[in-house]
Amino acid sequence: MTRLVFWFADGIRLPLIFAAGALIAFMLPLEAPYAIRLLTQVAIYALLGIGYQFIFGLAGAFSLAQGAFFGIGAYVAALATLQWDWTGSLTLPAAILAAVLFAAVVAAPVLRLSTHYFALATLGIAQVLLVLAIGCVDLTGGSNGLAGIRTLMVAGIELDGWTGMATVWALVGLAGLALYQVRGSLLGLAFDVVRTDPYAAIAAGIPAARLRFWAFLASAGLAGLAGALQVHSIGVVSPEVLDFDIMVRCLVICVVGGIARTSGAIAGAFLVVLAPELFHALEGYRLLAFGALLLAAILFFPEGIIGTMEALRARWFGRRRFTQKLPTLRAPGRSLLATTRPVLNLERVSKNFGGVVALENVTLKVPRGEIFGLIGPNGSGKSTLVNVVTGLVVPDEGRVIVSGEDMTGRAPAKVAARGVARTFQTVHLHPALSVLDNVAVARIGDLPGGLFGTLLAIGSERRLRRARSEAVAILDALGLGGEVLRTAGSLPPGAQRRLELARALARNPEMVLLDEPAAGLSEPEQTYLAERLRVLKTRGLAMIIVDHNLGFLLRLADRVACLDQGRVVAIGTPDQVRRDPAVIAAYIGPGNPAYRPPEGAR
Repeated sequence: MTRLVFWFADGIRLPLIFAAGALIAFMLPLEAPYAIRLLTQVAIYALLGIGYQFIFGLAGAFSLAQGAFFGIGAYVAALATLQWDWTGSLTLPAAILAAVLFAAVVAAPVLRLSTHYFALATLGIAQVLLVLAIGCVDLTGGSNGLAGIRTLMVAGIELDGWTGMATVWALVGLAGLALYQVRGSLLGLAFDVVRTDPYAAIAAGIPAARLRFWAFLASAGLAGLAGALQVHSIGVVSPEVLDFDIMVRCLVICVVGGIARTSGAIAGAFLVVLAPELFHALEGYRLLAFGALLLAAILFFPEGIIGTMEALRARWFGRRRFTQKLPTLRAPGRSLLATTRPVLNLERVSKNFGGVVALENVTLKVPRGEIFGLIGPNGSGKSTLVNVVTGLVVPDEGRVIVSGEDMTGRAPAKVAARGVARTFQTVHLHPALSVLDNVAVARIGDLPGGLFGTLLAIGSERRLRRARSEAVAILDALGLGGEVLRTAGSLPPGAQRRLELARALARNPEMVLLDEPAAGLSEPEQTYLAERLRVLKTRGLAMIIVDHNLGFLLRLADRVACLDQGRVVAIGTPDQVRRDPAVIAAYIGPGNPAYRPPEGAR
């Protein structure tokens, strides 16, 4: 009971509860059927907005197909009622299923797109459905639509008036609980990283494509449900349910209410439905006043109504402190010395970008427990090689074999799941997330349950607690144990480099590729990093390190390869490579401190 009281008192929940109570008290004196109709419409649009929060708020994909899914649900419910005499017990699941199946079909091509291309593709889908609804007169009634759809009936009980309104709000509560549960879970952290920095998501091994797919389906299912409820509520359906106006309302609900927030969708729905009614006395200027209100809301509440309330609370009362008690767990690293099979085997890998040869017939093997250095002048193909190994770039020829499995052309998430982790030349972290959560999110690939496990968990998710506990152990090992509650963006550059390494190790990899790990580090920081890497080597972890700091790399590496114009010009021990004439000519040069004269030279 005490925990429940504290939950209600936390954050801005208490003010929201009082605001909701005041709004309901304001509407009670109104004529009952009118107030019920308005509150039912608010609930339907809140459900539509909560669905859109999954794809737009969580996944960060600007979909313009939410109105189309709403229309699909509406037409399916109407046709099932009129032609087959189905009740709500069947029409609601049918509407959800139809919207989800349609979303699954269109997801394959459209989810490959990004930014405005994705938005335009989804808008095109919505417009095609609108044309079909108008043109298929025999099925949809054309521009006139279909009428005579009975009210919602479930298990032989007609849900009209207060009961119908309460049922719709109960569905809003369940959908809102699902969104709330996902936001506060390990999956929610993964969505946050995917939305903020796709490269950070790749480095963390997050299956971004799969998350966007599930978010797209969830948004479609809830939109289809909202469309079916709308039809049963008003008794008619017409092409207006597929009109772009529905999509605009949905977008306004989420942006003005607050992105990725359940309460934001509800607050936005109240505004969109009730504000035009409040301005009814203005008659012809009603829409103008409503537009001015929305513009003011966007200008003065750029983070949405709920987001602004949360920001004000944090400013006045301080941010909520992390209070979760974390048990001491062993870091997820394991000994990899049980087999001598190479972790990485590149066989005659080539890659061209137009007329530029980035890699040409590159062949090399990296066994377990070896630190393999990669050097060469700028443009020699080092970063391309790392990108080929990790799946960001598909080679034109050759094979990439990881731990005995051919991973050529596989997606980065698949390569990460096979035991390959990486860092980038430029640090890619989520600057607003804590140091702890930047590492914990990388544990998502090794923890079971997925989306359904998250939805079925009640309260604080165990997987998130475990991931954070393991993250603490990794951060302690890299000297960041005292910084777990700081935001990643507030760390100095050297600590951010170690944080990237900690995130890579959280994947429990067999091989780590480090791109310029010593860049920007002081001498003591380089020494500390080298010591940590040697410890990881004793565990059997294979490492490929790309770095221009030859003093750091050549003291650390067991073997080194030098690339020049996409070709391996030398490979061997650090001393052999630094004396190789081809390496001296292509990269090191006599003036470099790492230069050693060739054998026999004076």
